[in-house]
Amino acid sequence: MERTEIRIPAWKIILLVAGMLAFVLAGLWMILDGDGLFEQAMGLIAIVFFGGFGGFALYALRRGQGKVALLPGGIEIGLPGMQPRVLPWRDIEEIGVTKIGNQEFTTLRLASYQTWLAGISQEEEAAAVRFFRRLMLLGTATAKVARTFDEESEPSIRCWREQEP
Repeated sequence: MERTEIRIPAWKIILLVAGMLAFVLAGLWMILDGDGLFEQAMGLIAIVFFGGFGGFALYALRRGQGKVALLPGGIEIGLPGMQPRVLPWRDIEEIGVTKIGNQEFTTLRLASYQTWLAGISQEEEAAAVRFFRRLMLLGTATAKVARTFDEESEPSIRCWREQEP
């Protein structure tokens, strides 16, 4: 068996870039033509999120992060902050699929997670921790914004429900 890379299909990347561009343009339109500070702030958030984070995600994919390849000796995996590493077939106990919502994820159960972790340098460890802390910060901020808007809309929803026959 030779090296076989598992890649995202080109049409999905084109669709992703088109969606990012649409949201960036919508954000720009909201900033330039927005009626108030709220609309302009939402436009700025759209530009930062879809333009900045989306652009970084495409850059990271291009550099090999998130890359998976099948090799005669195992599976090569590119994780954030780390050079792609080969996980030997002998260390893999099971390959499965987990479904979360409508999305399916391939999972690997390892014979020893310590063997995998032992090969990570301190620099790679620090880079991975920084990446996931930033990701956690982004997730926390998104959840707080969503909760704020949910709390603001709740009284109007309650009022609407009381008016139903």
